[in-house]
Amino acid sequence: MKKLLLSTFAICLTSLVVIGQTYFSEDFEAGFPADWSMDGGWVYSDAADFGSAYFAPDEHTQFIGVNDDALGNGVVSDGRVVTSDIDLTEATGTILLEMESYFGNGDYQGLDERATVYASTDGGMNWELVGDLEDQAGFEWRKVTVFLDNYAGQVIQLAFDYTDGDQWNYGWAIDDITIGAPTIVRDASIALGAGSFINGGLIGVDAEVAGVIANAAIEEITSIDVNWSDGTNTYTQSMTDISIPFNSSMPFTHPDVFTIVDGESEIDVWVSNVNGMGDDDDTTNDASSLSISGVTPNPNKAVVVEEATGTWCPWCPRGEVFLQGMSDRYGKHFIGIAVHNQDPMVNADYDGALTSFPGFTGFPSVIHQRTEVLDPSEIEMPSVEDMLDNPPAILTVGVAYDESTRDLDVSVDINFMMDVSGEHRLAVILTEDGVTGTGAEWGQANNYSGGGFGPMGGYENLPSTVPAEDMVYNHVGRELIGGYDGVMGSVPETAVAGDRHPYFFETVTVDAGYNTNNMHVIALLLDDDGEVVNAVSSTMEEAIAQGLAFPVSAEDVYRNDLADVFPNPASEKVNIELALATSSDVYVEVYNAVGQRVAANDYGKMSGNNIIPFDVANFASGMYTIHIKLDESLITKKISVQR
Repeated sequence: MKKLLLSTFAICLTSLVVIGQTYFSEDFEAGFPADWSMDGGWVYSDAADFGSAYFAPDEHTQFIGVNDDALGNGVVSDGRVVTSDIDLTEATGTILLEMESYFGNGDYQGLDERATVYASTDGGMNWELVGDLEDQAGFEWRKVTVFLDNYAGQVIQLAFDYTDGDQWNYGWAIDDITIGAPTIVRDASIALGAGSFINGGLIGVDAEVAGVIANAAIEEITSIDVNWSDGTNTYTQSMTDISIPFNSSMPFTHPDVFTIVDGESEIDVWVSNVNGMGDDDDTTNDASSLSISGVTPNPNKAVVVEEATGTWCPWCPRGEVFLQGMSDRYGKHFIGIAVHNQDPMVNADYDGALTSFPGFTGFPSVIHQRTEVLDPSEIEMPSVEDMLDNPPAILTVGVAYDESTRDLDVSVDINFMMDVSGEHRLAVILTEDGVTGTGAEWGQANNYSGGGFGPMGGYENLPSTVPAEDMVYNHVGRELIGGYDGVMGSVPETAVAGDRHPYFFETVTVDAGYNTNNMHVIALLLDDDGEVVNAVSSTMEEAIAQGLAFPVSAEDVYRNDLADVFPNPASEKVNIELALATSSDVYVEVYNAVGQRVAANDYGKMSGNNIIPFDVANFASGMYTIHIKLDESLITKKISVQR
């Protein structure tokens, strides 16, 4: 099935040059010009009749276009539209072709669809390439510009050429063509984007002011001031010895950061002193502003966002940038997981579950709290709203890890904060940061290259395919423990506030290719609809230090070195050997593999070396966890009962 590349988080950086003297114009409102020609898949249409499932331009009255998506798989729609003669014999100086264009440059499955413009001075015998829209693309109507200075004093024809790359691709539409001389010579514009903060963050977090400066006029920008103010203080960065040609852009990160404070803050950002000459010719695009909210989340609440991504997906850098930005600003309260598809980091079960989620249409998408499908740029507001809620329970995750065998035991301790009824489940996910690899399949496709779609966390400065050696992948979903939907029976059907419940997952063996030093252990509490109602993420180091769950206070410490159990496996009896330096109260509990307590005994005060026999004759075959409470110390041991 063809996968939808969702509309980009794009800031139009193409020219807004005002045409003064006009040499030629065509808006197609009177029909397709009789002295023009078209072939291939080109048609004269409007949005209602032209659009299809994956290529649907917004309303733009009458226009011309080719819809490769609508023609279906296996159909080649290559073709061109050729104008009649265009008289530029009276034109001098700078000549600009401007038009409204809808070209996504989708390059489905990596095969290149192209939208190009050619000019001819000999009646179409020979053609010269004058414009390639690869860097002026976007799934929205946008004004694009082509220089025609070389054709001053001549009569020309133009050809608008579309090729689909021999793939079932998307298409191109054109409207409102104008050729003329510009009235604006010097014009800088500023846009804030995903490289900057979005709507808020935790109080006290430092947020960068970052974005893109674009040149929307013909004079090259060689120096500029970038300013921002919080209403009290103003900070200025003077940028000199720079080069931003016409219709190009340059990213910036202001050296002065904004520290997020409680409540709403209004931030104004603007450019000034363009080329040392004060205001430019168009001051309407010199400034931008945004409101920043300082957030104080519920201290016990975290939200989970799972991103559908892949190295092959050219829009997926957007997902990585927004996940990382949210993690940076909201810390432990935001848990982002990158679920890879058709690349070396894929987990087939996880990928299959995510792409089967109701409403999922394509990459990149995110599943928010397993409640809804969103674009990565939309995740902040619903996440913040959920961070403020009171969770039904607090989760604590702990592990026991054997480095020699790479066997991992995981437990989740549930501390109920309110009365709960109905089916709930626990699931655990292992993620890894700092993942790298070699080979072409590890390179990241990147449609943000060149900055034509605005700032995107630095990807605008990287090539269209970022080489493997330059890519580091974070938040990678590695392992589902307990399955995507969690384990049935892992949570009591009824509980009251103050109840504690430990659950112990079956032992898993961590893949030898994973770096446990970079891994996180994430526990999810799911309700009866499968939605996430709370979560917690711990580094592997933190989870090992926490140790496996035991239903006692957080002040207790693990001392597994004080005990041993034998024989193991056992069939009738297990001996618990204790070496106690001081007198301690000894209390023993045994839990089965699904976290149910099956036995308990209070042995009172004991000291020195002791052997406690424990009867397991009535236990079913399987794995069990023995918890031993010694005053303020805890001991956890695994045993196997075999018949």
